[in-house]
Amino acid sequence: VVSQLHRSPGVFFDETVHPNGKRLFSARILPYKGPWLEFSMDINDIMYVHIDRRRKMPVSLLLKALGLSKEGEILSLFREEEELPVDDELIDRYNGGTDIVDKRSGEIALEAYELISGEKLVALQAAKLKKLKVLAVPVGNDPGVMENTLKKDPSEDEEDALTRIYNLLRPGDPPNIETARGLLERLFFNSKRYNLGDVGRYRINRRLDVGIPFESTVLHLEDFMTIIHYLLGLRVGQGNTDDIDHLGNRRVRLVGELLANQFSIGLTRMSRTVRERMSLRDDEQITPHDLVNARTVSTVVQAFFGSSQLS
Repeated sequence: VVSQLHRSPGVFFDETVHPNGKRLFSARILPYKGPWLEFSMDINDIMYVHIDRRRKMPVSLLLKALGLSKEGEILSLFREEEELPVDDELIDRYNGGTDIVDKRSGEIALEAYELISGEKLVALQAAKLKKLKVLAVPVGNDPGVMENTLKKDPSEDEEDALTRIYNLLRPGDPPNIETARGLLERLFFNSKRYNLGDVGRYRINRRLDVGIPFESTVLHLEDFMTIIHYLLGLRVGQGNTDDIDHLGNRRVRLVGELLANQFSIGLTRMSRTVRERMSLRDDEQITPHDLVNARTVSTVVQAFFGSSQLS
């Protein structure tokens, strides 16, 4: 049996050129075990995410499902705050930075991250505010990717986002908020279902300069945020992409690992057979000898050595 050269787990940034000449950037998180996650940008500067190569959805939809329910709250993670005079220039262009309270009436004139409308501006002026901290808007060569993505995003809040993701991954099943949240939890944050491996976590920490402990082999919200930040940086000319075919981005899967995978498949099949036999024989006295058939595992191993591509 020959050892296999395989893509190493971790995060990879890639660049393609659209026929109109525009550079499009993408990022892929490859785990040791679990679904792939791919972030990509289109020619309209909207960022999408694909979960396990399914249909794409705006990346803000995933962020809302992970608990960032307000659109302004998502923007605040990617935009600095700046102080501007309170005038008509703010209307429908800027989001407030923090809660603004009218000291005389005690009412909130503007909630944190809320878009400043004409009505809100009147309330701010009535509160005798001269300057206001707002989230900066895109300038220069920054196309405002997150702003464009939020405009494209059809979801309204966390529950709506969870329902849409659930419908995408489990079409036909009636969605329930708890089941949808549980599904997302199992996909990326459960160590039994998702595993970056020690190598994957080390490579992500090194590539993105994050300080998540090496023992944690699942994804964290910080990973998502840093990858999106890096992609936004690539769009404005900061950072560099990876060469997936470089040997530094590959690893050797030795015979032992390939065989362990086959054993795992064999044992899964055997457990299924045991369950079926137990459900068929309800009242009879059953011994382990009646239930367990080792041939299931040996067949898989023999098939691996006899007819595998690598044998």
